[in-house]
Amino acid sequence: MAERALTHKGHSIVINDDPDEMTVSIDGEPLRVFGAAGRYWTPHQGYQQFDSLDDLARAVAAITRKPDR
Repeated sequence: MAERALTHKGHSIVINDDPDEMTVSIDGEPLRVFGAAGRYWTPHQGYQQFDSLDDLARAVAAITRKPDR
């Protein structure tokens, strides 16, 4: 699948869910993510698993301080 961008709670999220190069960034900062096929997790949300990278990114964005502009 191709790279896609979305926004959540004022944060810019970019997701690439290619199995060979799975990446997520929030406001330009890379986010460590692990997993595949509906079982994704990140150290930012310890022990919680998500059904999609979109759900994971939105959850982290919701608890991330907005960047100063």
